[in-house]
Amino acid sequence: MAIFAVVILAIAGISAYAVVGSRSSGDDSSTVTITQNDGKEVVVPTPVSSVCVVNTNAAEFLSILGLSDKVVGVSSTMKTKPTEDWWEEREDIGSHNTPNPEKILDTGSTVVIGQCTSMTITNGDALTAMGITVILLDCYGFETQVGDVKQLASLFEDDDATEIADLYEDFFNGIVETLSAASSTLTEIEKKTFVAIMGTSASSKYYTGTAELSGMLGEICGLKNSISEIDSSATSSSASISQESIVEYYDDNGIDLFILRNTTAYDQGQSEIEAFLSSQSEIEAFLSSHPVIDSSNMFDSMIVIKTVDSKVLSGPRCFVAMIFFITLIYPELDIDGLTVENAISDYNSTFGTNWTSEKLFYRYAG
Repeated sequence: MAIFAVVILAIAGISAYAVVGSRSSGDDSSTVTITQNDGKEVVVPTPVSSVCVVNTNAAEFLSILGLSDKVVGVSSTMKTKPTEDWWEEREDIGSHNTPNPEKILDTGSTVVIGQCTSMTITNGDALTAMGITVILLDCYGFETQVGDVKQLASLFEDDDATEIADLYEDFFNGIVETLSAASSTLTEIEKKTFVAIMGTSASSKYYTGTAELSGMLGEICGLKNSISEIDSSATSSSASISQESIVEYYDDNGIDLFILRNTTAYDQGQSEIEAFLSSQSEIEAFLSSHPVIDSSNMFDSMIVIKTVDSKVLSGPRCFVAMIFFITLIYPELDIDGLTVENAISDYNSTFGTNWTSEKLFYRYAG
């Protein structure tokens, strides 16, 4: 972690990023209280010996914590479209939002981990009624994911996992601190604008100012979300915005960056990524379904990025997008030599992963 001897600045001062579950013990047993992202507290007997997981971010975190052997069941999608090889080897417990209680119990586990504020488990009461503890942790978001990973580690009373969670805290918060410090030097006039859309179809929604992605790009990368001005009343994280409104805003103010987020499942296979990158079909499909934007020639005069691996916009590796976009838009900023390549290299060497920095973002050439 040589580079982080430079970038980890006063980590102890960034305590707002970590919210760790509280622990209590009695004569014969101990528990940990997990605080979910919605504020609800869940008391869990510990140590947990096995879990089922329907949250892909949590599964990836459990890998870097060295706890993937504790996962005995995963969602159907995780089995059929695995990001990591071990997912295929686990039992299928059904969909991410309605995992099957009988299948969970058949694995020998009585704990299931899902997301909290997005793609949440909807049959929680039925699971609880059958003695299954439901834990909802997003494991994404630049403000909360460090706390989430530390809470995951606390479930297992594993000293090695706790140490790794601390390393992740230092790694992640060091990057956030460095990039935030650099972007804070930008004046309001110097800040560039962006628009981000959730997919490429005509019905895809745009990320509003309340979206976690907007917060990350704004607070860490110094970018302003144009959708916030187009629809300042939006209260949800996404909204349907007319093509005419976007073109009108572009004509009046300009837009510097357009992000098309991949909504298909990420496949780690290099050959499939290369096959995707050999064609501009998705962006061309977007333009054909957005004739007003297409005829405006907007895409020819701004930076247009298509994400190939959507996990770099949220979850354990969202630091990749932070570094990518700040260096793309503000190459003049001093970020202590941070690059996507050396950050991923340090991540891999520290946490035993093998992620690559290649072909994560596709830049549209017009």
